[in-house]
Amino acid sequence: MVLVYFCVSLLLLSVPGCSKSIIPKLSSPGTSASALKDEGQLDAVSKTAHFSPPPQQLAALLIKTAKAEGWAPKQKAVKNDGRWIVTVRDPNEPPGRSEQNVFIESAPDGGSTILVGTGMAALPERLLAPLKATVTTHYEPPKQAVKIAQRQRDYSGKKAPADVVVTAGTPVRPYRKLGKVRASVKLKEKTLTQTLWEAPTSWFKGDEADTSRTGLFNKLSEHALSKYGNQVDAIIKARYKTRTDGSAFASGLAVQYVSTEERLDEVGRLRDKGYLSDAEYAKKRAKILDGL
Repeated sequence: MVLVYFCVSLLLLSVPGCSKSIIPKLSSPGTSASALKDEGQLDAVSKTAHFSPPPQQLAALLIKTAKAEGWAPKQKAVKNDGRWIVTVRDPNEPPGRSEQNVFIESAPDGGSTILVGTGMAALPERLLAPLKATVTTHYEPPKQAVKIAQRQRDYSGKKAPADVVVTAGTPVRPYRKLGKVRASVKLKEKTLTQTLWEAPTSWFKGDEADTSRTGLFNKLSEHALSKYGNQVDAIIKARYKTRTDGSAFASGLAVQYVSTEERLDEVGRLRDKGYLSDAEYAKKRAKILDGL
C-alpha cells in the first residue's frame, strides 16, 4: 500500500499540468506566513540554506523553480536514505557535464536544509534566489492553523450561561458554526393524587412548562460553554421536547459571531492572494460596511 501511494505521488509531480495546481497548496505544520520572509537563510560556515517546507514539498518547489529558470529538471524527485534528490541540468555547461543532483535533507524543526555551492549534491548558487522567491510565493501555512487563529477572541472573564443567546431561529449577523449541543433533564414526577388535585387549577399554571424550558436552555448553554469555551456567542435552531417518561431534552447549534474586523481581514487576504480582483474586493468591503 505504501509503495502504491509513493508511486501515485511521483506520478502527480511528474505531470506538468498537475504540479502547477498542487504546489500552491503545499503546507507544513507550525509554519506562519510571516516566517516566509526569512526563507533560504544561508549559513556562512556550513554553506547550507534552511527552508520551511519539508523535503518532499521543497523538492516539488525546486522542480518548479528549475523549469522556470531553464535548468530542465527531471520531472520527478527521488527519495533515497531519508533525503530527496532533484536532478537539474545547467544550461551553461556542456551536455556531458550539465547534470547535477541536489540533495534535500530533513531539518529538526520539520523543514529542510540544502547544501549550496558548486560541489556534489549541492544547490547551484544561481538557483538559491529563485528558489527563495518560489517558496515565498507558493508555500502557505496549513489551513487549520489559520482557522484556529481566526477563532481566537479576546474575552474578559468567564462567560455565564445567561450571556449565551438561545433562539429557535438563526441570527441575521454572520456566524461561525462550532458544533451541536444537547442537554436533558428528568422532570419532577407527580403522584396520581397530586395530578388529580392540581387539575382544576392547572389553567392558571401555564408558566410551569416555560420554567422547565428556561432551565433546560440554561443547562444547554452550560454544556456549550464547557465544550467550546468562551467563544460561544449563541445557540441557534434550539429545540425543546418532553417525553412520556417524564423527561425533557433540548438541542441546538453553538455558534460564534464573526466580527466586522475578521470579515474585512478575510476579504483583504483573498485580494492579496489574487482570489479577488480590486473591483470585487471593493464591492465586498462596501457590503460588509453597509451592514453595520
